[in-house]
Amino acid sequence: MKRTTLGIILGATLACAAAYGLELAFEWTWTQVLLVVILEVILLAAAVLARPERDLPLLCDPIVLFVAFQVQFFVVGPLALPYTTFYATVPMSPERIAGTVGWFVALMAMFWLGYQAPVASVLAGVLPDFAGTRRRVSGRLVESVLLIGMLGGCVGFIYYQGGLGDMVNRGYGQGKAGAMFTAVFLLLVLATVLMAWRVFSAPTARRRDWILLGAVILFEVGYWGILLGQRKWLFYLFFGLSAIFLLRRGTRAIPRWLLPLVLVLLVIYLSVWGSVRGRPLAALVSENADPRYAQIESLHSGYIEGVAGPFGGACLVFEVFPEVEPYRYGQTLLVALLSPIPRAIWPDKPVGLGKELTRYMGGYYGIFYDPTAGLSITPTLVGDFHANLGSIGVLLGGLALGLSCRTVAAYAVRNMRDGLQLTPARALIPAIFLAGMVEVRADLTMMVLFYMYTLLPLIVLLMFCSFEYGETAAPAPGSIAQGTSAAGGSRNTPARISPSAASVP
Repeated sequence: MKRTTLGIILGATLACAAAYGLELAFEWTWTQVLLVVILEVILLAAAVLARPERDLPLLCDPIVLFVAFQVQFFVVGPLALPYTTFYATVPMSPERIAGTVGWFVALMAMFWLGYQAPVASVLAGVLPDFAGTRRRVSGRLVESVLLIGMLGGCVGFIYYQGGLGDMVNRGYGQGKAGAMFTAVFLLLVLATVLMAWRVFSAPTARRRDWILLGAVILFEVGYWGILLGQRKWLFYLFFGLSAIFLLRRGTRAIPRWLLPLVLVLLVIYLSVWGSVRGRPLAALVSENADPRYAQIESLHSGYIEGVAGPFGGACLVFEVFPEVEPYRYGQTLLVALLSPIPRAIWPDKPVGLGKELTRYMGGYYGIFYDPTAGLSITPTLVGDFHANLGSIGVLLGGLALGLSCRTVAAYAVRNMRDGLQLTPARALIPAIFLAGMVEVRADLTMMVLFYMYTLLPLIVLLMFCSFEYGETAAPAPGSIAQGTSAAGGSRNTPARISPSAASVP
C-alpha cells in the first residue's frame, strides 16, 4: 500500500510540474484548475487507501462511497464545466472554479481527519445494538404493514397527479408538487430494506419470498426510474440492499463481476435518462417527439451535464454568499424539518437553497423565478456549508461528516462473526446510512430529510420490534476470537454458522 501511495504522489508531482511548465510556456489560465484537481485526487486516493475499517466490505465503507460520489462532481465536474449548458448560462472564471475545488479539498481534509479520529470508535462502542431487550412485535408483521401501506401510497400519488394517462403524457417535473408523498416513498425504501434483511437472513428462505422481493424491486425500478424519472431512488435501493447483502452474507456469496456491472448500468442510466427525462414517457414510447422538448443528447453529454451541473451550483454559491445574500446560519435545514407541512396550507413555507439559487442564474430561470415550482439546482455539501457559515461551516461540516461516517463504520464491524454481521441493528442502521450517502451530491438538507423519514423510524422499530431471523446462536468457544481482529471487526470470510448463510439460493 505504501508503494502504491508513493507512486500516486510521485505521478501527481510530475503532472503538476508538467502543468506548471505549460502555464509558463503558453499562459494557459486553466492550469490552476488542473493543479488543484490533481491535489484533490491525491487526497481522495489517500483517504481510500488508508481507510481504517478493513474488515468492512469495500462497498459498505462510508468513506469509499463519499469519495466515489465526490469524484464525479469535484474531479470530473470542474474539468467538464466549460462544456455544459450551466456554464453557458452562468459563466465562471478559472479563479472561481479553482477556488471552489480548493474549498472541497479543505472539506475533504477535515472529513479525513474526522474519519481517522479514535473518538468515533469509542462512540460506536457505547451505542446500543437493541439486542436482549423485551420487545415483542414481530418485525415481519411491521414490514408487511409498512410495505402494503406505502405501495398504496404510491398508487395514491398516481391519482393525485390525475391518473396514469396524464403522467405518461407529461414531461419530468411537470406534474403537481407532491412533497407530502416524500415520506411515503422513503418509508417504502425502508420497508424494502427490512424485507431484504429478512430474506437474506433466513437459512432456508422460501422461493416465494425471493420472488416477492424481486417483484417489489421491479415495481420500484419502473415506478421511480421510468414513470417518475427520479434517479436517486434507485441509488437508495442499490446501496441499501447491497449493504444488507454484503453484511449478512459476505462478499464471497456474490460474484465479483455483479456489483461492478450493476454500478455501470446505474451510471449509464444516470447519463441517458438525465438527457431524455424531460420528454413525456408516451412520446419516448411512440417515437413521436414533441418539438417543444429538447433533442435527446448523447451518452457522454448527459453524463457531463449530470456531474458538472452540481459543481456549477457550488461555484454559484460562492458567487452569491455573502456578497449578494447573507449567510443563512442553519436556516436551510428548516426545509427538511418543515417538510411534513403541505405548501397548500403554508404557501410561504421556506424553500430550499437550490431553489433560491435559480434566481441568480439569469436568462429564463431568473426572469421566471418561481419559489414553489420549476427548476432547482444542486448546491452540493460544500456550497450548503458555505451558504450557512462560510469557511467555518465548510471545515466544521467536513469534520462532523467524517466523525459520523466512521462511527457508523465502526458500529457495523463490531461483533462480526466470520465476516458476517448477525445483529439486526448493526446491519440495518449502516445500510440505511449508506443509502442516504447518495445525498452527498445534494446538500445537508436532503440528507437530513432522508434520515428523518428512514433512520429515525428504523430506530423506533428496533426498540419495539424483533428482526432476528435465521441462525443467531453463539459460536463455539474461541471461534469469535479466531475470526475477529483486534479492532473489533472480523475477516470477510464465508459464514460457518449455517451452510446456507454464505450462498444465495
